[in-house]
Parts: sequence; structure tokens; C-alpha cells
Amino acid sequence: MKLTKLLSLIALSFLVLGIILCFVSFAMVGFDFTKINTNAPTTEKYYETEAAEVNIIYVKDNDKDISLKPSNDDKIHIEYFDSKQRTYEITNQNGKLSITCKENRKWYEYIGLNFQTFDDFVVISIPKEYNGSVELRSNNAKLTVEDINITENLTLRTSNSNILLDNVNVSSKLSANSSNGQISLDSVNCEKLDAKTSNSKISLYDVNVLDETVCVTSNGKIDTKNVTSEKISLSTSNSSIVLKNIDVLKSLNCDTSNGKIEGTVKGKMGDFNITSKTSNADNNLPKSSSGGSKEMILKTSNASIDVIFE
Repeated sequence: MKLTKLLSLIALSFLVLGIILCFVSFAMVGFDFTKINTNAPTTEKYYETEAAEVNIIYVKDNDKDISLKPSNDDKIHIEYFDSKQRTYEITNQNGKLSITCKENRKWYEYIGLNFQTFDDFVVISIPKEYNGSVELRSNNAKLTVEDINITENLTLRTSNSNILLDNVNVSSKLSANSSNGQISLDSVNCEKLDAKTSNSKISLYDVNVLDETVCVTSNGKIDTKNVTSEKISLSTSNSSIVLKNIDVLKSLNCDTSNGKIEGTVKGKMGDFNITSKTSNADNNLPKSSSGGSKEMILKTSNASIDVIFE
């Protein structure tokens, strides 16, 4: 017992000493954490080109937020930050503009205090009416798209961070994929929608999809409001699916577990061939009904189904 107390006191002493040394070290640099940051200093840089000469924009980065927004002219503008540890290779050939991050760090430069700074981002500005496709890829970083009309595909890929779209029109397919990050679409129109993440929420507000809408997550809520689509498929687990003023033209499929399915759907119950199933909870819909021109399949477990037609 005495030995255990002695070891505990020694451990506590080292902990207190470490805290004191850290405080003294930070005090010596005036509590300015950038002075002990092992990241190399950055230089702000710009690139621009005529948008009419580009029909594909491809951006691949790492740990840096990427923002796509409208420009004030007919050009494509790129704002980014270079350092000796991290550079960007920009090529513009045969109608494809590529922006690729190149990590130049030695292995030992990953060791130390690497604080994120305010210049940890890339901004791409394009004409509001852009004739082409866009693909943005990053890791551990947020992707934001706002106030843009794109005539072809929009593809967004990240991990451990959010994907946010506001006031975006895509004439073809919109694909948004993350993991452990929220996907949020507000005032979005597209031909097809594919949104997938994990352990986080998917939100669709004022979204119009001509063809099929597919949203998949796990351990995260799917929240929809004022969504119109020919086909809608929503899948999650251990969380709820919320439908508010949903207008589906052919089929609605909602699948979860341990979470409610609730909300409002446009039309009458008789418009749908219904299959609904839950366990250990209430269900306000028939388990099976036919005679409609649309399909509705709702499945959950250990939670209620409460859908109203209006």
C-alpha cells in the first residue's frame, strides 16, 4: 500500500511539473502559439484563367477546406497558400484544370506542434453559370459550395468533415460523400442526388431532384423538408428519418433501426402501395396496402412509424 501511494505521488509530481513547464514555455513566447508551430510559413498565391477554356475542374487536397463560390467575371480564380512543406501543382490542358496538393515534408516534420492556421483553405471562384463539371476532393476538411449553377456533374469527396451546399443548381448528377461528417443541402436542384456519410446527419431542405435521390448514413439522422424527387431512398441506423412536405412521384423507401420514421408526404394514402414494418412500437400505416400508382416502403425497429398524407 505504501509503495502504491509513493508511486502515485511521484506520478502526480511529474504531471504537475509538466504543466508548469508547459505554462512557462508558452509564457516565454507571449502565449503566441504560432511561434512554436512547426509548420513552415506560407505564402498566399493566386491563379486565374478564362472559364470558357475549361470544362473540367478537378481539385485534390489534404487537410485543407475547399470553397467553391461565384466570381465577379468570366474567369476562374484560385486562391491558395504555398509553403516549402506543401505546394500546389496547377495544370490546364485540353479543357481540364487540375489543382493537386503535393506534400514535401520529411518524415520528421510531421512530429511536433502543428497548429491549424487561418490560411488553411483553398478558394475556387468560377462564373455563376459554369459550363462544365467540378470535382473537389480532400481529407479531414470541409467542402463548401454556394450560389453556383453547373451544367454537368458536381462531385464532392472528403472525410471526417462536413459537406455544405447552399443555392446550387446541377444539371446532371450531384454526388456528396463523407465519413464522420454532416452533409447539408439547402436550396439545391439537380438531376440525380447521391449523398453518403457515416456517423453523422444528412439534411435536405428545399431540394428538387428530377430523377433519383439516395441518402445513406449510419448512426445519424436524415432530416428532409420540401423535397421533390421521382424516387427517394433514405437509409440510416440507430437514428430517425424525418419527412416534411415530401413530394415523391414514383417511390419512397425509408429504412432505419432504433429510430422513428415520421412526417408528412404529399398526396393521399390511396396513391401508394404501402409496405410498413416496425417492432415494439406504434405504426399509423397499414402493414400492406395496394391499388396506388406509387410505392412506399417504410421499415424500422424499436421505434414508431407516424406518417401523415396531405
